[in-house]
Amino acid sequence: MNPIEEKLNALKEVYVCGVDARKKDTFPALDPVNFVWKQDVPLLPDLLKAEDGRSFYPCFTSMTQVPEQYKQFFLWVAVPFREFCAFAVKSTICHEIIIDPFTSSLILPENIVVKYSGLETADSGSTDKTPEVKA
Repeated sequence: MNPIEEKLNALKEVYVCGVDARKKDTFPALDPVNFVWKQDVPLLPDLLKAEDGRSFYPCFTSMTQVPEQYKQFFLWVAVPFREFCAFAVKSTICHEIIIDPFTSSLILPENIVVKYSGLETADSGSTDKTPEVKA
């Protein structure tokens, strides 16, 4: 097992940021599959875009990984890592995750997200991408 797999296997909980979807005018039009539910609050997670146009759901291994100026704009919830992966697999918006995007930046491509979600998709075995660590 490589160091990245060890880190992912040890990861129990992640911190996810977003906005309360009930306060958005578009709430009825949004697909509920794109929400992280915590105590009946539909949280619409933030998305980060890379320069190449790819989108990622950000999550954080601890709140100390989050810059102060980023914390104030969102609601925050702690969710089990594998549950967040399952959320990303089911999402109609994007299927990739970035862990600690402002520090160590570990990008999980869709096939790795599927693996840790415990779910299967039709094309889950079609690519053999490995996580990317961004410096």
